Amino acid sequence: MKQGKRLSKIIKKESKTEKLALATAIAELGQLQKIQKSAVKAESQCQSTHSTVLAASKKTELAYLAAKAKHETALARLHAEEEALERLREGAREATERMQDKAAEVDALRRVLAVDEREREVLLGELGGKGTLGKREGGGTPRRGEGMGTLGKKGSIWRN
Repeated sequence: MKQGKRLSKIIKKESKTEKLALATAIAELGQLQKIQKSAVKAESQCQSTHSTVLAASKKTELAYLAAKAKHETALARLHAEEEALERLREGAREATERMQDKAAEVDALRRVLAVDEREREVLLGELGGKGTLGKREGGGTPRRGEGMGTLGKKGSIWRN
């Protein structure tokens, strides 16, 4: 019987040890469940934050791309306007040069005409006396300083 009591004590002790091990394991499981619950909660919060930041990033990227496209369109328009302005400036420059050339040609023709008129008056005066052009009564080209205005220092009617 002694052995039976001993065996009984061992079995009871083993039962207590197993119950203690089970209680410890259950406590550890409880701790691990708390850690897991905390980790899942943190992951959920992080996922929510990530989704919010991702959405804001995509929205900002769309705004950036729209602004970039608008900027590129404005640059293209600016370049086109600069080219048009340069073409117009060149055209105006050429027109001014042609006008100055033509004004110089007109001045030269006026001088030639004035000389020719004087020569005609002299010839007519020699041929018939006074001549009809010498009286300047509505006939002929006005002399320098009469009617049309005077020529400037550079010989142009456009600049005085």
